[in-house]
Amino acid sequence: MKLIPSLVLGLSAVVLGTIAVRTADPTYVPPKPEVEAATYVPSVPSGKVPADHVAVTLGVDGMCCNGCTKKLYERLREVEGVLEAAVDFESAAVRAVVPNEVNVDRLSETLTFDEYTAVARPVEADF
Repeated sequence: MKLIPSLVLGLSAVVLGTIAVRTADPTYVPPKPEVEAATYVPSVPSGKVPADHVAVTLGVDGMCCNGCTKKLYERLREVEGVLEAAVDFESAAVRAVVPNEVNVDRLSETLTFDEYTAVARPVEADF
């Protein structure tokens, strides 16, 4: 009757011993993949707005994770005239620095795709 638990315990010891011997050195640190410049998505624009440009803020519904920020950022950077772009997941907002003549509705249309819906918001005092 005690033979089966003893065999299970012995087999477990052999399996765990094999795992311990084959495990990598505890000081081993796996290499981190290099962060590509394209994967970085700023959450706020970095500089001042030039005189002939305007700062635009668009609210975006449908963002569910930080992966969404990359999609929106890449889509916004494709728009001709966008000098700078930023996507903030926490506030569900996209900010762009564009020339004065750029139509905000065009930006909204560009960012309205799949599950995303973009709507212009009033410009904040401190961009």
